[in-house]
Amino acid sequence: MKKKLIASVLALFTIISFVGCGSQSTSKSQNEKKDTKTSNTGYSPTNDENNVLSKHYYELTDNEKETFKNLENKYDSLSDNDKTSIKDRIEKLRDERKTIEENQKLIKENMQTYADFIKEVESNYPSMKVHDISGKDKAKDLAIDMKLLNNLDATYYECAKLTLDKETRMKEVGIEKIEIFVNDKNGENQGILSFELESGKYKSKINTFSR
Repeated sequence: MKKKLIASVLALFTIISFVGCGSQSTSKSQNEKKDTKTSNTGYSPTNDENNVLSKHYYELTDNEKETFKNLENKYDSLSDNDKTSIKDRIEKLRDERKTIEENQKLIKENMQTYADFIKEVESNYPSMKVHDISGKDKAKDLAIDMKLLNNLDATYYECAKLTLDKETRMKEVGIEKIEIFVNDKNGENQGILSFELESGKYKSKINTFSR
């Protein structure tokens, strides 16, 4: 009788131990699944960060650029899983910033390289001021700010004259496109004129003057 009692107690202890282990194992498995799900959701940006990530880099204000810079530092310290939720948007802004910085560097170099040409244009056409020369090789864009003359016709004539008088010189520089932004004496834009090189001649493409 005593032996049977001991055997029953041992059997009960074995069952309890097995059930306990199974419960711990199940609980551990559930926790692992929960942790994995949390990790897979990735980093959750703040409202300010989301606003920045929804824009193009050229649209960002100085404060938003600072927000993006701080977010980048945070992003670089995240695990690969946590980066997933914002990776595409971060890389998009980084690529856009790189392109802008490269263009700005190129413009600076062009303004120095073609300083004589710029001086020549501004000297011959006092109403015009070269804003910048972007692009490279034979695909450069010449951007000019111009003061409105007595009337729109006179202003257009002056722009067309530039494309004829400086045609050879601009080809040497590699100017493919000319954009002229015309402002009145108050600095308000009155229209844009654009010319593009086609078949060896600069031809009018855009004229937004309102008559």
